[in-house]
Amino acid sequence: MFASRRCATALGTASLVVYASTSTSYSLEDARRRRQGSPETPTAQPSSSRLKIDHTTRTTWDDDWDGRADDSDALHSNVTRVVWFVRHGQATAEVSGEDDGARRLTALGELQARRTGERLRELLHAEGVNVPEKITYSTMVRAKMTADIIATVFPKDVERRAADVLREGAPVRPEPDTWRQSEETHVKDAPRIESAFRSICYRALPPATSRSSSIMVDTDAMSSSSSSSSSSIASSTSSSTTASSSIPSTTHEIVVCHANVIRYSTLRAIQCPPDAWLRASLYNGSITRVDFFPDGGVSVRTFGDCGFMHPSMLTFN
Repeated sequence: MFASRRCATALGTASLVVYASTSTSYSLEDARRRRQGSPETPTAQPSSSRLKIDHTTRTTWDDDWDGRADDSDALHSNVTRVVWFVRHGQATAEVSGEDDGARRLTALGELQARRTGERLRELLHAEGVNVPEKITYSTMVRAKMTADIIATVFPKDVERRAADVLREGAPVRPEPDTWRQSEETHVKDAPRIESAFRSICYRALPPATSRSSSIMVDTDAMSSSSSSSSSSIASSTSSSTTASSSIPSTTHEIVVCHANVIRYSTLRAIQCPPDAWLRASLYNGSITRVDFFPDGGVSVRTFGDCGFMHPSMLTFN
């Protein structure tokens, strides 16, 4: 298993299959032996059985992938930002002509959301965290319902934020394209989903700095929590000594949205071709963890983890 602080992928219950297509080549001696039916073992294996690594396949990592190099705020402190992507629970079936965003969770979808919330609580507790910094969710009903259920498993109210940019849609046209959506659909959705990636995936900002994005605070759910959070920030900045001691080394945010958004964003985060997003799949309620280091490194710690659910609970829709 390859593990690197710079850019690594650790798979829990999910499997990543990489398809490589290369030309098959043998030496002339091997070809002669095959024609003569020689039982001798060829001296060279088909090139298709090996992954070719050379100047045409290697990539270069961009440390400044989020454009922070010239940002004076980048010199805040060494804070690692952890984003826990969650796919919503099972939703009611799609009905042609009806609003896809209005689909609600099924009874099983609600159970999946609760089990996912319990698993997130366990994982954060193992990190020494009682509650996440916030829960950001797509404004589609199934995602909001999932986020609301997840929030109930934590010991106190968690700040919740709604984000239209996280709604499901069609990212860049996939390769291979087995989904076959209209070009108009991709032209309409792809820029928004790219904006979703940029609004969620970035290195940590200074504690007193807020990031501008199309994310709206859910005031109905978190009015009291938001005010207490503002008071806490004001208090922590009253003294530089107090502020320095209260800055966490790692922050945790839960993002509840959709399979296409998560797959696209994960590939963009590790600087892999984003048009490969349809080559992976995610179960309902699955968890994907991505760590963003202050030096520009990114690590996918788990992708589509759903091993905490009973097999009878695993669904795709």
